[in-house]
Amino acid sequence: MLGRESEMLSPPKRRGEMKTLVYGAGVLGSLYAAKLKEARHDVEILARGERLEEIRANGLMLVDASKGRRTVTRVDVVEALNPDDTYDLIVSHYPQTSSGLCPPHHFGE
Repeated sequence: MLGRESEMLSPPKRRGEMKTLVYGAGVLGSLYAAKLKEARHDVEILARGERLEEIRANGLMLVDASKGRRTVTRVDVVEALNPDDTYDLIVSHYPQTSSGLCPPHHFGE
């Protein structure tokens, strides 16, 4: 159960918007997905295991420590990508290598 300081956010979708996938449900992926959804974008987040079940059951929770405010945002979550899935934008975060370059990633391999 959420306390008084919490809000449940599930904004409606807008027509003609881009479909976005956030690849990964860690700290940054969860932040990006929640903020995009709060801004009324069509967004899905890729998650696995316990995190997948947690997001399905509870949504994404963000805590603004400076304001003492907690929000929960419902986001569509997917466990795996299918060859026929299409997205207009894929948001991902990769740690930099020692060369400063991000390693390449190929979907579907």
